[in-house]
Amino acid sequence: MGKGPSARDVPPAAAIPTARFQIEKPISHATLHATAFGIYEARINGKRVAEALFLPGWTDYNLRIPTHSFDVTGLLQQGENVWSVLLADGWFAGYVGYGGQRNHYGDALRFLGQLEIEYEDGTKKTVATGPDWRASTGGLREADFLMGETFDSSAEPWGWDARGFEEKDWQPVEIGSTIQPLLEPAKHQPVAVIARFEPLSVSQVGPDAYVLDLGQNIAGYAQLELTAERGREITLRYAERLDAEGKLYTTNLRGARAVDKYVCRGEGIERWSPRFTFHGFQFIEVSGLGRAPRRGEVVGLAVASDTPITGYFECSDPMLNRLAKNIYWTQRMNFLEVPTDCPQRDERLGWTGDAQVYATTAAYFADVEAFFDKWLIDLTDAQRADGQFPMVAPLKVAGPDGGPAWADAGVIVPWELYRMTGNVSLLRRQFPSMLRFVEFSFARCGEGTLPPKEFHCFGDWLNIDDPTPNEVLFLAYLVRSADFAAEAADVLGKADNSRRLRDIAAAARTSFQKNYVDSDGRIAGDSQTAYALAIDFGLLPQAGEARAAQHLVRKLEERGVRLSTGFVGTKPLMRSLAKVGRFDLAYRLLQSKEFPSWGFTIEHGATSIWERWNGWTPEEGFADPGMNSFAHYAFGAVGEWMMEHVAGIAPRSPGFAQILIHPKPGGTLTSVRASHHSPYGPIRVEWSLEGRQFELTVEIPPGVRAVVRVPSSHPSSVLEESESGWKAVAGKAGAGYSEIEVGSGTYRWKSTESSSEGGPTQMPL
Repeated sequence: MGKGPSARDVPPAAAIPTARFQIEKPISHATLHATAFGIYEARINGKRVAEALFLPGWTDYNLRIPTHSFDVTGLLQQGENVWSVLLADGWFAGYVGYGGQRNHYGDALRFLGQLEIEYEDGTKKTVATGPDWRASTGGLREADFLMGETFDSSAEPWGWDARGFEEKDWQPVEIGSTIQPLLEPAKHQPVAVIARFEPLSVSQVGPDAYVLDLGQNIAGYAQLELTAERGREITLRYAERLDAEGKLYTTNLRGARAVDKYVCRGEGIERWSPRFTFHGFQFIEVSGLGRAPRRGEVVGLAVASDTPITGYFECSDPMLNRLAKNIYWTQRMNFLEVPTDCPQRDERLGWTGDAQVYATTAAYFADVEAFFDKWLIDLTDAQRADGQFPMVAPLKVAGPDGGPAWADAGVIVPWELYRMTGNVSLLRRQFPSMLRFVEFSFARCGEGTLPPKEFHCFGDWLNIDDPTPNEVLFLAYLVRSADFAAEAADVLGKADNSRRLRDIAAAARTSFQKNYVDSDGRIAGDSQTAYALAIDFGLLPQAGEARAAQHLVRKLEERGVRLSTGFVGTKPLMRSLAKVGRFDLAYRLLQSKEFPSWGFTIEHGATSIWERWNGWTPEEGFADPGMNSFAHYAFGAVGEWMMEHVAGIAPRSPGFAQILIHPKPGGTLTSVRASHHSPYGPIRVEWSLEGRQFELTVEIPPGVRAVVRVPSSHPSSVLEESESGWKAVAGKAGAGYSEIEVGSGTYRWKSTESSSEGGPTQMPL
């Protein structure tokens, strides 16, 4: 990695390499280029060069590492200048994932930087990391993502990062590294503080212990701003939930200690927050302060990859509004450098299965193009030579064999990202790895395209006593990946690849129908997920799909119209019900407050999406703490259905170059307001239903056209607002709607006889 300094021989909390240099004349411009093995915070003359956190981010450091560039012109001064760095373990050498192991990539932290200065007279000067740097430790005693951070302000050398400080007893840095990855300019958004939360309440839980409720589950840490005597140690502990006694529920953190400590300096108002750790929490326990925290002394800071927000959903049902908010916050909590499973316990890995079911929802609510672009490179880096994709990316902790629905993320995520953004270059870059994976999966099959006799499979993860055979999942996802890869081949003009991939999909469909579907339409396993996948993925002919729909309805009604699906089946369940026109059942599931449902979790205090439907129940209390996160976005994949069907916003062609607006009112909803900021601009939908009168307002961005389907039981009754008033519109009659094609602009329609989705088989797609 070049001649970057290390100070790993000092205590393993954090290092502060520092160099001093002179500025001899007026500056025109100055740029700092930097990266590290570990995570860093760079400073010039005592000021941070950027507000970004956890730089340079997480990749497979053996292969590639991001670099960042900062305009530091305003930080430099005439005469002596100080360039200093705080350097901590981060993902490189800290605890990562489960198993209690660290140093996954190495144990020697490195910082590599180059400061390029342009003077007003046209001359230039370069200051780079090298052997003249010195290092020490300051007040930072521990810094680890899972374990937490300890900072002793009383031991911090005053002015260590400013001019005039003498580095007495500081040590020379170690130069060089045995790892030489590719250095690449970062293209994705860094992690940053995105929100601040004041506690809603403070409760005393011990002689000197107080629990603060932020009212929202977040990923981040606490910030202190207070006065106290020198040497007072304040301890901060974190949890997502409270136990029956009102104390922190932390057993689900497993090996993550998640404790921050601050030792006060005792000089006026002290403001501190951790730099090199984060936690998943709604509740903070403060101890050691000697009294209850006062207002503003302890707040919560939420951190996330700073992806711009693009989606909004609001409706007449407060529970669904809370669900939309829970989806949003769970995405923010877990989109932190990579799409992780959870932000609190000793895991926090880029699980592929979670990402593939959620990617479309993610793209509705935020601009995740650059975020996923980076992660897909991580995923391709982790792909085996034979074509198999892993369980997680970057790959270091979990296994290299993802199995059905997990490994398929290597095909599904790039295709869904293309569908939502229109980014052909990303699809072109990923296509070779997509093709290798499908060929690998097909080559594993036996005669007649039967699944291999032995293969890894997580199954329909966390289903409710309704498992689906692994063989069904294998063939279903082989079809799905082959179909999507064939579509990608068509986009890229690769006709031979397209034919080959469609042949694979056809062979897998035939095998599925022949070996796993009975004459009466029952699918092996007879699970909700099996029927949902068959319908959503198009595994059956039309008559077979109709029988599968009947069986799916039967399976739902056997449970009182309650779902039993896990990570794999929940998204296809909602999509399949829409496909066969059973919006009545879909809305019952969406708005249910009975166990298991989204509403049940919200009724019991959820401010994010739970990992398990039964994460907590009145009868059983907390579920198995070995796997009980309260911030897992997989079940939040229903957000796609809410945007596409409840609000009615969908891409008719990739990247929303053409738009489909088709809301399907149903359940008890009487109004919806939603928007999505597409690559072409904002798309807004607002509808209301009063009695039998439906009104729809739509905004279409410049440069695109839209097909708008106005719900109506009598398409001829649809009226459009004009300058002269309401007038009849000559739309194309559809099944329960009038179809109108429009260009950019704002439009308003109403139907005097509107039908809702309260009954079966109305308004099919």
